[in-house]
Amino acid sequence: MDTKKQARKEIMIVVICIVSIAVFLTWVIWYARTHRRAQPDNSVTNLVIDTRATDEAKKAENPLADRQVYFAGIEDTVVSKTDFIELENLPANEDFVMRYVITDLDTNEQIYETDLIPSGEHVNWTPAETLPPGTYNIAFTEIPFYPTGADDEFIPLTQGRNVIKLIVKE
Repeated sequence: MDTKKQARKEIMIVVICIVSIAVFLTWVIWYARTHRRAQPDNSVTNLVIDTRATDEAKKAENPLADRQVYFAGIEDTVVSKTDFIELENLPANEDFVMRYVITDLDTNEQIYETDLIPSGEHVNWTPAETLPPGTYNIAFTEIPFYPTGADDEFIPLTQGRNVIKLIVKE
């Protein structure tokens, strides 16, 4: 008789545990659904207009949906008086145009800026024409622009930045 009472007691404990777990999980799911936090937009491009649009109506409103900007990389380098660095707008950027702003990070002085560069083209910058011989920490800021459709009007998009060590030789 004691074993039957003991078995019933153990069964009741198991049932109570299972019901408690089910109630707890139900509460957790309810709480998670009703207390959602807004998720930050961690997209790589952040192209001004919501890039999460998927239906055709949203894509018509947002010409930048599913688009990416590609930035050219520049590495640490040593240049002589006649050497140049190619500042390019990669062909994959299609109708995006690119502007480079070059800054000496040690003085925080802007030392060069390009005009808008069409996709697939480049501008040659000769550092020795703007910098005396020496070692520099240089930031190349690439600023892409998207044409609005009006003459010579563009929307600036998210910038890319590349920092290098540049040595200009005598």
